[in-house]
Amino acid sequence: MGLFALFCIFTAALHCSSAHIGGSGSGEFIDIGDGSEPLQPASPINVIVLALNSTAAKLSWNASINDPSSVTGYQVTYTNGQGNLTQFTGANVFTVTILGLEPGATYQFTVTALNAAGSTRPIQSTLSLTLPAAEPVTLGLEFDNYTVNEGDSVRVCVHVLNGPLDTVTVLQLRTAALTSGNPATAGVDWRDTSIRLAFNSVRNSQCLSISTLSDRVFFEGTETFVVHLQATDPLPPSVELARTSATVFILDDNKPIKLGLEFDNYTVNEGNSVSVCARVMNGPLSSTITLQFSTASPSYSDTAATADEDYTSLPRRWTWNSGRLTFSSSDTRQCVSIATASDYTLENTEIFFVQMGSVYSLPPFVELTRTTATIFIQDDDGVKIGFSQNSYTGNEGDNLCVYAHVTSGSLQRSVNVTVTTEDGTATAPFHYSPTSVELTITSTHKSSCVNIFLPENDLFHDMLFWVVLQSNDSGVSFSRSLNRVSVNIINNDAVLSLEFESYTVNEGNTVRICARVVNGSLRSTDTTRLLLSTASPLNSRTPATAGVDYSSIPGRYTSGRLTLYYYSTRQCKSISTRADSLVEGTENFLVQLWSTGPLPPSVKLARTSATVFILDNDEVEVAFDRSGYSANEGDDSVEVCIRVSRGSIQRTIQVTVNTEDGTATAPDDYTATSTRITIGSFGSSCVNITLVDDSLHNILGRRMYFRVFLESNDSAVLVPTSSRPVNIYQNDVLLIGFERESYTVSEAIRVVNVSGSGNTSEDTAVVQQSSVRVCAVVLNGTIENGTSARVRFTTQNGTATGSSDYTALYREVSISENGTGCVDIEAKDDDIVEGPEWFFVSLSVPYGTGIIIQPDFSTVTILDDDEALVIGFERESYTVSEAIRVVNVSGSGNTSEDTTVVQQTSVRVCAVVLNGTIQDGRNERVIFTTRSGTATGTPRYSYYYRRFNYDYTTLSRTVSISENGTACVDIEVIDNDITEGPEQFFVSLSAPFGATGIIIQPNSTATVTILDDDVAVIGFRRTEYSVTEARYNYCRASLSLAFLQGSLEDSDLPLIVEVYTVDGSATALQDYRPYNRTISITSSRSTYIYIYCIDDEVDEDPETIIVRLEQVDDRDLPVQFVEQAVVTIRDNDGITVGLQDTAYTVLENSKAVEICAILLDGTLEREANVMLSTISTIDDSATAPADYSATSAVLTFDESTSRSCGSIPIILDDIIESEEFFSVSISTTERDVILSRGTLVRVTITDSSEVVIGFETVEYEANEGQNQEFCVAVLNGQLELPVEVTLTTEDRTAKAPGDYLSGALRIVLTENSNQICVDIPIVNDTIVESTESFVAKLSTEDLRVSLLPATAIITIVDDDQEESIEVIKPCLPHMVTTVSIRAVMNGASGNQSNTQEQQNHFTQFLTNEILETTSFGPGCAFLTAELSSCVVRGGLTIQSFTADFTCNGRCIQANSSVSENAQTSNTNRKLLMDTIAVEQPVVSTFESGAVRITYFRRGQQGAITAACSAGVAMAAEENLCNCPVDCPSPKAN
Repeated sequence: MGLFALFCIFTAALHCSSAHIGGSGSGEFIDIGDGSEPLQPASPINVIVLALNSTAAKLSWNASINDPSSVTGYQVTYTNGQGNLTQFTGANVFTVTILGLEPGATYQFTVTALNAAGSTRPIQSTLSLTLPAAEPVTLGLEFDNYTVNEGDSVRVCVHVLNGPLDTVTVLQLRTAALTSGNPATAGVDWRDTSIRLAFNSVRNSQCLSISTLSDRVFFEGTETFVVHLQATDPLPPSVELARTSATVFILDDNKPIKLGLEFDNYTVNEGNSVSVCARVMNGPLSSTITLQFSTASPSYSDTAATADEDYTSLPRRWTWNSGRLTFSSSDTRQCVSIATASDYTLENTEIFFVQMGSVYSLPPFVELTRTTATIFIQDDDGVKIGFSQNSYTGNEGDNLCVYAHVTSGSLQRSVNVTVTTEDGTATAPFHYSPTSVELTITSTHKSSCVNIFLPENDLFHDMLFWVVLQSNDSGVSFSRSLNRVSVNIINNDAVLSLEFESYTVNEGNTVRICARVVNGSLRSTDTTRLLLSTASPLNSRTPATAGVDYSSIPGRYTSGRLTLYYYSTRQCKSISTRADSLVEGTENFLVQLWSTGPLPPSVKLARTSATVFILDNDEVEVAFDRSGYSANEGDDSVEVCIRVSRGSIQRTIQVTVNTEDGTATAPDDYTATSTRITIGSFGSSCVNITLVDDSLHNILGRRMYFRVFLESNDSAVLVPTSSRPVNIYQNDVLLIGFERESYTVSEAIRVVNVSGSGNTSEDTAVVQQSSVRVCAVVLNGTIENGTSARVRFTTQNGTATGSSDYTALYREVSISENGTGCVDIEAKDDDIVEGPEWFFVSLSVPYGTGIIIQPDFSTVTILDDDEALVIGFERESYTVSEAIRVVNVSGSGNTSEDTTVVQQTSVRVCAVVLNGTIQDGRNERVIFTTRSGTATGTPRYSYYYRRFNYDYTTLSRTVSISENGTACVDIEVIDNDITEGPEQFFVSLSAPFGATGIIIQPNSTATVTILDDDVAVIGFRRTEYSVTEARYNYCRASLSLAFLQGSLEDSDLPLIVEVYTVDGSATALQDYRPYNRTISITSSRSTYIYIYCIDDEVDEDPETIIVRLEQVDDRDLPVQFVEQAVVTIRDNDGITVGLQDTAYTVLENSKAVEICAILLDGTLEREANVMLSTISTIDDSATAPADYSATSAVLTFDESTSRSCGSIPIILDDIIESEEFFSVSISTTERDVILSRGTLVRVTITDSSEVVIGFETVEYEANEGQNQEFCVAVLNGQLELPVEVTLTTEDRTAKAPGDYLSGALRIVLTENSNQICVDIPIVNDTIVESTESFVAKLSTEDLRVSLLPATAIITIVDDDQEESIEVIKPCLPHMVTTVSIRAVMNGASGNQSNTQEQQNHFTQFLTNEILETTSFGPGCAFLTAELSSCVVRGGLTIQSFTADFTCNGRCIQANSSVSENAQTSNTNRKLLMDTIAVEQPVVSTFESGAVRITYFRRGQQGAITAACSAGVAMAAEENLCNCPVDCPSPKAN
């Protein structure tokens, strides 16, 4: 309810907006007072009262502006004539809401300000407000009607429809039967219900659920009952009821009870039993049903299981009790168990069928579904396969046979294994032929061989490679030591080689080259003759020259010959080099080793080539090519050249040219440089030094200089010590420019009378072009007598063109001492009206320096004097018809043989010269442009544009007018098939851009009128339609009614027609619904007529309906009608096919999953095909071909087949992974096949892979005081999901916790962490004892994990010696004790202390501070506890204490003994301890979650972790090395 617009304002005078408000204002009275006591406050101002609803009002006001600070509060008084009521507010509260007022009553409101002196003065005015009468609160049902399926519940709610209740109201909601229609029966169709509902101001909505009953009565239709709402007691005056009844419609489900097998497929491991269940799919049974189960093996499958061998059969005899199940009304699911046998033989997955049937006739409305299920017996047996030997040996050239065979287990099926090779020291294919061969091992051939060829090669020593067995078959495992074996290739040859790959020698010295036996040994019969020769390298940049740089050894037998015997295995030759005094760099040549004849069979050559480097030691001297250099200031640069002055070079050398200031300074006069230049075999090179023009033009003959000098880092290059000068001579500069920036010349011709006779006819006219003189002058500087400066004048086109508008010019002119140079440029008369045109004249210096041009160009304007042409339209208006011309092409006179040519009409529009003449040989151009009027144009024409109301083809065309003075264009007119009146468009005339000498006649526009000739045709777009008789009493034909030809103008639309149906062979009301309707037609869109047909469930021939069209409109319009169309109703009886299940789950080792489709409705007398195929969706996680094989299969149904299945292969891998999904769809192209129950099914692949995890080593040996590391790894298979194993220990001769710390370690291996190492501490017990051992074991609850090896043995080697033990008596302190715990590691130390008062107990030393770690001595670590300020009573000593630490959320307890007596106070006592490192993610846990701290002794290796604050992992962890035998004393710390 909104606010009432009723309010009053009280200021100096009272103003009210309602006649209900009484009282008057007397103005505000202010008493100044004498200041001896507080004054009464002034009255509030701007008082407003609002009616919020019928029982509440709101007042607001403002404090007086005179004395607001003295107000302590406000009093609101209100009354309706039955006593005064009062509310108070604070000094800063200016609004109040009053509740609980009487509806319809008139109240008087007063607002008074208060302070210490009293209330407002004078007596304030009263505001009157009449409240509106109260509206009743309405309660009612939420809806008029409710719909519910039979057997479900319906929720009926009652709400407060408006306003809050101010009193408790009790209503009754009850159900009742109806007496008309199809009434439902209470207790049979619904549960009769009656309930009392209470409502108040808080509870404004309540609901009731009414249950309907499934009566198993079929085809009874929709039944109804009613729900009534009424009051149990008389309602309060402020409450009324609305919508007091509602009808409930119960929808009949018409579903028979279905009884069937629970699943299509069952999977069981060999040797287990499978439970096959039947269940009631929907609703309870009303009678007893007896079912019989039987088994059968498929006859078409090669993996059929054998009855009573692979499984226990159930015979198909209805009299036997075996396999019989009885369902009563209380049963929903019963099962039969079938046992399978374990045969301990590796074989394929085998299948058999379980079939279900009814022993007796089924009652009505009970049917069996899914009566057959397939049982898959998964084989769980396996065989082991390995190589026949631990290693193989072969010689070069052998063909080695490697055998793989069954080492344990038996086979019934074939298995495939792959033999692959891996490189070792031998590499493929040089040393062996690489192999990846798949071998098949069967029950009859339990071994197979693969041949590996070992080619002959230049082996220098024995080599090996590996052969490996692999298989993807889950039933195959490998013998651990026989699945990867080595193959050794034997080599016994002797190898001869040059001693080194390279040699270095100084120029002029001798180098010694040797050949020797580098591998094996020569036999007594292996005398080997070799030849040593020299050669130049082919790809070297600095090859040495034979006979010049070194003494060559030619490839002859007479020199360079070496002979090696079994007793002489090294022979040498010396080669001399020559000094040539030429700087050439390091040069090289080759030494080659040859065999003079065939080598013995057991001898090979290895390194047959070596490089000899000759080091150069010559020098060269360089110098400047001149004693000095000169240049003018205007030059760009000066060239400085360097040459070789002594010696010669064969390689490139580098020197640096540097500059230094003289009287010329850089960068004002030149650019400083330090340039490295390269000098080649030509012996010289140059560098350019940039000069700077400083624009000092008035200093003549001045010379400046700077110096250049040389440097070089090349040790073979000597440079001069002195520098060379570079002189710069300055020159004056002359400034020349145009006399004027622009010139003007007329195009007119001068005529001169030559004859002088006075007879005009005898005169001869001389045509003389006008010309313009353009001059250049000296603007700055002076030209001396007898000298001149040359400049060049050049013309350039602007809008004027050289040779046609003016004479182009390119001329040099001399300027002498008068300072001026000019040229004359002729202007030509071209008889073209073109307006002023211009060209440019530029100025430049032809050669030399010392002249500056500024400005360098001038503009020349040519004034035109030619007469213009006047052009306009030939006519002001044109008329053309829209009609299409039809031309008889055949010419035979026989109309049936004629061929019509459709040709658009066009109108020709012409422009003519109205004034002036066009000279012979010249053309002038004009532009014709169309513009739409009532006619609409389009840029181009096609038949398609007739639908869019276009009338003509738009035009914008440039046309030439020659000497005949006429130019025309043809404009096409479009036949648009629209009935319309005459329309116009316009053609305008214009001159091209930039054209001169042409004037277009003003208002140059011509009008073209198009006359219309169209007739509109209305009808159905097709004369024949067809529709298929549909199921469920619904089908329709859609007829499109439209303008088939032409159209009407918008002013003639819409057009009214009548459409009705007439029986053909179809009968109204039996085959279709009759149609008769008046319709409005427009030209912009089609109108659709829907004719509904009826499914009469009669198999019949196609039937026809005639749909007719008549004009109702009585206007005389040019319209023709196509009066009727025929609708054919085709009969349609088909079948419905659907997926048997919407989801499948299959084990990864099941080989395949079978997807079935079933016939849901209809009868077949032919073959019908449905396509089953795998598809990839965005939600799929399985991929083909990694997880399954992409499959496409045809499922065939016929009169004897109502269920058809396709098989999709499932791929078994060795990866532990989560469930994966892929999708299978069914589709069909046959019109009579309807797909139902969805076309997509999801297949879930449950992982059945296994992984092998175990210890990497099974035997360990550890010293006392060490942490023994165990590594657990994935030995076979892969992980995509984490797996967990537990490591536990078990006593043997070693006992926990005295010899080692026992416990259980949780180890998690993941895809990225497939090896985890953990430590178990070995206790240093100081007891002299024999060698002891304990066992570490792995266990897991993960069925996917095989543990092998799962056990490791740890042997503890004792290192103790007998020593004396000092007996220390206990000490019991009674005073406040300060305890510090210090961890010592690697250098830095720190203390943290905590004080805690304990009476008679000494238990807790550290609570909330982290310990820092330091080291003491190399390789040693101590965890030290210090006791200070310990008061000793009675001469007792402290013997031990307990420290509690919290690390990573775990409690760590340490027990230690005091190493020294505590006889006096203030004595420090140190304890040595160590701890097990608590590392993440593997947490070592011992003794029920506690980590024990033991004594620190020598020989410790592992990690020290300092204690940390509770719940926070703040400990520092460091790896420690082995301690020395004797650790240094910790007393220094």
